[in-house]
Amino acid sequence: MKSRRFSFLIAPALALLAGALYLGVLLAQTPHFNDNFERLVSTGIVVLIFLLAYRAQRRFAQIAAERDANGRLVAEMRNLEKFRREFVANVAHELRTPLTGIRGAVDVLVKDATLSGEDRAAMFGVLREQTARLDRLSQDILSLAEIERAQASDTHEFEICDLSHVVANAVALMEPKASALGVRLVLARNDSLHANCDAGLLEEAVENLVENALRYSESDDVVVTLAAEGDRARITVADHGVGIAPEHQKRIFERFYRVDKTRSRSHCGTGLGLAIVKHIARLHGGDVALESQTGHGCRFSIILPSRADVICRER
Repeated sequence: MKSRRFSFLIAPALALLAGALYLGVLLAQTPHFNDNFERLVSTGIVVLIFLLAYRAQRRFAQIAAERDANGRLVAEMRNLEKFRREFVANVAHELRTPLTGIRGAVDVLVKDATLSGEDRAAMFGVLREQTARLDRLSQDILSLAEIERAQASDTHEFEICDLSHVVANAVALMEPKASALGVRLVLARNDSLHANCDAGLLEEAVENLVENALRYSESDDVVVTLAAEGDRARITVADHGVGIAPEHQKRIFERFYRVDKTRSRSHCGTGLGLAIVKHIARLHGGDVALESQTGHGCRFSIILPSRADVICRER
């Protein structure tokens, strides 16, 4: 479009110059030849040269911009390919452990006909545990893929929901697991706030944060709060456990990233829970945050966007 506009500028300039030359020829044949004709022609030539130079400069700038855009596209494609390879490798690695357990249990059941009833029950227990682990992994992968699809399409449907109900429901669902682990789960503050959101996804995000604290914090209590911060809403899950070292905090929301890989797998974690929380928050136009010191626990937060038309106090 710009190239055409500059072409439209140059064409009249050429016509003007040609007309001036033609007029000069005519005037030169008359006795009243204008001494300023040479100045007129010189001015037309200068204008033409200026327009040609300007167009050339714009064309060079356009070529440079296209080259930069192509370079960014190539870099983005390389990053996507790297991400794809890493994701496939991580999934394959996560599948290896449960599949190895399932194969081992099946081999024992098939090859050893002398197994006692107790041993057979133990092998079936391994099968049940490892298939449940595979199911959790597949559900988390599908959940994350669905959330990312919604982010990319920007067509996800939201509705006004009561955030206090979302948080209360998530805490109630996690209470039996907390009790079984001997951890006190407390809903310390639950401001009455409304937001334009997907209540099911937000509830899943809060449950993931609570479950993460129950599994890995080694804390005697987990405290959940929902509070208004200006025109924002902050959902926080805090514990008083082992905390997370600074070198791990920047990567803690990455897929399959684990602070302690051995301990995480022993708790049957998929490594996707916090990544799902991050993408749910960003789907809502918000973000996640972590405050932690080693030995002093963690505070994970979901922060909803600071938009007055989204967050409102109940009157």
